Amino acid sequence: MTSTRQASIAPISRAPKINGSIATPIRLSPDEYAEANEFAEAQERSRSSFMRSMYLRGLKSLKAEIASTVALAKQ
Repeated sequence: MTSTRQASIAPISRAPKINGSIATPIRLSPDEYAEANEFAEAQERSRSSFMRSMYLRGLKSLKAEIASTVALAKQ
């Protein structure tokens, strides 16, 4: 595969294969599916690798939001 990576996207190392991992299908609209494919291709990743990275980013953001809410409630 030739590299057509956009200048604004840094190379991303692939996550190691996870022993005992479970495939988890998700439903996407046709537009979301196409967009996921575009981002995955731009980052030279598989679609599943891209989707996992988005899940991990979202989870990190959600945890930070919850921690912030809890901290504000304690004040």
